[in-house]
Amino acid sequence: MKSVKLFLHRFVLGLALWVFGVGITNANVINISLDANDWELRPDYAHQSPNHSITNTGEGLQAINEQSNPGTPWGVVLWTVDTYDVRNAVIRYKWKAVDNNGSFSYASYSNGFQNWVFGQYMTTAWSWAGSYVIPFDTWIYTEALVADDLSYYYNFSTTGYASSGGFRSATGTMTQDFYDSLAAIHIHAGMVDNYSEGAGFVINEMYLERQQAPDNVPEPAPFALLMVSMAGLAYGVRRRTA
Repeated sequence: MKSVKLFLHRFVLGLALWVFGVGITNANVINISLDANDWELRPDYAHQSPNHSITNTGEGLQAINEQSNPGTPWGVVLWTVDTYDVRNAVIRYKWKAVDNNGSFSYASYSNGFQNWVFGQYMTTAWSWAGSYVIPFDTWIYTEALVADDLSYYYNFSTTGYASSGGFRSATGTMTQDFYDSLAAIHIHAGMVDNYSEGAGFVINEMYLERQQAPDNVPEPAPFALLMVSMAGLAYGVRRRTA
C-alpha cells in the first residue's frame, strides 16, 4: 500500500512539473486588463459624450453613451492606460454592440490600435458609406496579426477567432517605419456617430499572443521538465515493484 501511495505521489509531482513547464512556454500570452480603471477616454477624439459611463459588468468592460442629442453625434472612444508592444503578435478580443435603452439606434464601431484602427466601418441599424451592419447583442470575435515580415491580417467573425473567412477581413503589407511604431501603443475600442442615449459596447476578453517565446525563456525548458516528470514516474514504478 505504501508503494502505491509513493507511486501516486511521484506521478502527481511529475505531472505538476510538466504542467508548470507548459505554463512557462505560454508566458508569451498577455491578458489585457478589462478593469474599467485600466481604460480611459481617448484624448484625441473630439466628440466624446459629455455624459457617459465606463463600468465593469458581469459580461465585461462596458462603455455607454448616456446622453441623447439629435444635433451632435456623440461617441465613447477608449484606449488602454498602458501601452503594449504588438509587433509579431496576434491580438484577439471578444466584444459586442449594446443598447441599454432597447432603441437599437445607429452608431459606428471600431477596434484596433491607436495608430491603426482596422475593420472600419461597422455600424448598427443601417449601413452608411459602405459600412458593414453588425447586430446588437451578438459577440464578435476580432483577430489581427502584425508579423515581423511586415505582413498583416485582421478578421471579424461571429463564430470564433480565425485569421480569415469572417464578415470583414483583409491582408496586406506595411512599411518598416509603421511596424516599428507599434512597439509601444495603446489598444483602441470605440463607438462614434451616435445620437441617442444608451448605445455602447461590451468587451468580454482581450489578449495578445506573441508568435515566439520571450528571449528569457530557454527553449529546452519544457523538454527538461518533461524528463523530470518521466523520471518521477519511473522512480515511482521502480519503488512499487521493488
